[in-house]
Amino acid sequence: MKPYCLPTWLVRTACALVIALLVLPAAQAQPILYVANAGSDTVGAYNATTGAPINTALVNAGQGMDGPTGIALGPNGLYVTGYFNNRVGLFNATTGATINSSLVIGPQGLQNPNGIAVDANNNLFVANFDSHTVSRYNATTGATLNSAFITSAQGLNGPSFPLVLPGNRLLVASQNSNAVGLFDAMTGATINNSFITGLSSPQQMTTDFANHLFVANFNNSTIGKYDATTGAVIDANFITGLSNPVGLVYDGNNHLFVTGYGDSAVRQYDATTGAAINTTFITGLNQPYGLAIIAVPEPSSMVLVAFAVATAHRIRRYRRR
Repeated sequence: MKPYCLPTWLVRTACALVIALLVLPAAQAQPILYVANAGSDTVGAYNATTGAPINTALVNAGQGMDGPTGIALGPNGLYVTGYFNNRVGLFNATTGATINSSLVIGPQGLQNPNGIAVDANNNLFVANFDSHTVSRYNATTGATLNSAFITSAQGLNGPSFPLVLPGNRLLVASQNSNAVGLFDAMTGATINNSFITGLSSPQQMTTDFANHLFVANFNNSTIGKYDATTGAVIDANFITGLSNPVGLVYDGNNHLFVTGYGDSAVRQYDATTGAAINTTFITGLNQPYGLAIIAVPEPSSMVLVAFAVATAHRIRRYRRR
């Protein structure tokens, strides 16, 4: 009789799934919502499920950021723009410790940097409000790749928050022209500089898992909902009654978080219906701007359970042979 031996791939798969199932609940227990406070020169971290503060000054006023507006998470940490001192700093996303408070500085093309984005190709995109440009940098070293990657000649007029989409597409909100433009994230070439029009001083954008694009409109205090592929309007007044919304992020669990610059709060809404869930989710902020989030979608655990069950079934079949 041959000695019984499970195939190596099956053993490895089963072990990986067991580990994932053990680790996932811990990750889901405390998703983190980051809020940039331009008025207090801080970035706060909060529990994205409850709104409870984790550290209201994770990045504090002594770490070199003057007027933080845009924040983004990347493989190297938490990126923060200093609007008034023309810099991008990089910080530890867990402890807030400074990694490099001058990762990118003014002479590298920054002029009142507003929003920021990081892509999977280690590119750091920064929207410069005053120079009407989007600059591109190495996300690890801060080295300048192209300080005028996208320019006013391509339709930018007061760019705010860039957003990277699948397929190397880059969306940029243009506050003064009330539009969102679509550009090639690798070359900067214009794809459609009028991808969405008729906005009202557009700020941060976010997408959900159903290919919907949400845009915060500062001047008319609304969130609009659009098709992320075509730019077609789904509901230009998806959420109303806000107070100068600036920051906007989707959490992976059908929630939208919105920073209200005018009411110093983060509000929570249903991403399917636009209904308010909690309009005082986080309060007591100081001129809140950009948002970023670390969250694990709830369906992931069910997928892992299904895989684990299937793997266990295959193991039993091998044992019977």
